[in-house]
Amino acid sequence: MSKKGMNRRNFLQLGGMSLALGMASGAQAARRWGGPQRRGRLDPRPGTRAQTDTPTLVFVFERGGCDGLNQTIPLESGEYGLYQSYRPTIGVDVADIDTVGTRLYGPMGEDLQWGLNPRMAAFMPLFEAGRLAVLPDVHYDAASRSHFDGQTFYEKGVPFEKFLPTGWMNRHLMTQEGDDNLRAIAFETVTPEALRGPYPSLAFSDLSQLSVSGDATRNTEYLDAQLAAYTAHEAAARKYWDPTVGGTGRALIEAIRAIEEAEAAGLLPAPDPAAQALYDEVQGIDNGQYNYFGVRMRDLARLIKSNQFSVELAVVNLHSWDTHRDQTSAYHNHPNLSNALASGLAGFVTDLGDEFLQNVIVVVMTEFGRTSRENGSTGTDHGSAMSTYVLGHESKINGRRVIHGPAGWYGLGDLRDNRDLKHSTDYRDVLAEIVRGHLGNDSPDIFPGFDENPVGILA
Repeated sequence: MSKKGMNRRNFLQLGGMSLALGMASGAQAARRWGGPQRRGRLDPRPGTRAQTDTPTLVFVFERGGCDGLNQTIPLESGEYGLYQSYRPTIGVDVADIDTVGTRLYGPMGEDLQWGLNPRMAAFMPLFEAGRLAVLPDVHYDAASRSHFDGQTFYEKGVPFEKFLPTGWMNRHLMTQEGDDNLRAIAFETVTPEALRGPYPSLAFSDLSQLSVSGDATRNTEYLDAQLAAYTAHEAAARKYWDPTVGGTGRALIEAIRAIEEAEAAGLLPAPDPAAQALYDEVQGIDNGQYNYFGVRMRDLARLIKSNQFSVELAVVNLHSWDTHRDQTSAYHNHPNLSNALASGLAGFVTDLGDEFLQNVIVVVMTEFGRTSRENGSTGTDHGSAMSTYVLGHESKINGRRVIHGPAGWYGLGDLRDNRDLKHSTDYRDVLAEIVRGHLGNDSPDIFPGFDENPVGILA
């Protein structure tokens, strides 16, 4: 089977049934954002590194602004008293936490005075095995409460710089050599901003959508025609066509076909039965409304477990966290979303097993948390600090811990603008530690202008 990957230096995406090409070269992007300049030579290579030799970072983004206070609940008596007074209708009852068993205990069995939402019980075996770390108060200084700005700043990796042409993931890819064999993917209909830039990434909803035209025969004919056109385009004189377009398009076809060939050859393993049960739980929530999340985590696990690729970065989104009203009972309701998140990720970790989890770390973030107090519509409004979760093998992360930054937990009695949680940890500290310690890239260009502070996530 051909394992050729995508060509470097040029951005492309497959969005469901559509294709988009971004045409900035590495040098052009470098001039625009001040990062490293790399030559735009088109030289796609066969994959040479197995997935078991590849460190992988999975970035799960809760789009819409997730209410972290109803996912990670402070249980120290004074804090919980404030929590109850702030959230008389939507607050999580500590009795439910203790009944279901989502109170958090540390490595020595000590009560950490925190609990998870009972609907996130699927996280508990991971936490107790040291495979989950919880950071309840992560954000950035003077943070925006705008969805659009917040998502942009998290994905660009530089707050208040809206017009950077690259995301922090793409800058990682540009500043570190890697196997070009499907190095970066997103399970989404459009390429997330974190992956946008000169280095190529592939985006598609799920493996069942990895086609561009009709049935199998028509799809093959279409890809053949496209490949011939791109090859001619790439070889043509620049005065007539830009060879960048041809090289990028050809690389897209090669990436699609590499995955199709792996699936046809039976090289994409079926889910582990225990993992499938967790994926099925996601499918059963709200009559399958969040099924896509379980499917995407399953498909990512299949690609990783095939050991045919070298997926280094992956983005998976879970949408609809903007709970301004009826937060615990609306159609897009917070408890059910939290259940889908925990079950889908628990399925993914279970599916990978020790062999592949050794090299995989998952980070869960959102653009902002929500107000500490419920509003008059029994919902919450746009806030500040949010809950972050880091999942990985117990030998790689400091799991079974609740982690704060140097200032410690500010608490519900010391709020930003008397409404939002303050943060003790900058989100870039979390990402930078993982990029440096796990992916092995300490380039200052990934988070430009930022001085990293130790968080203590990695073992």
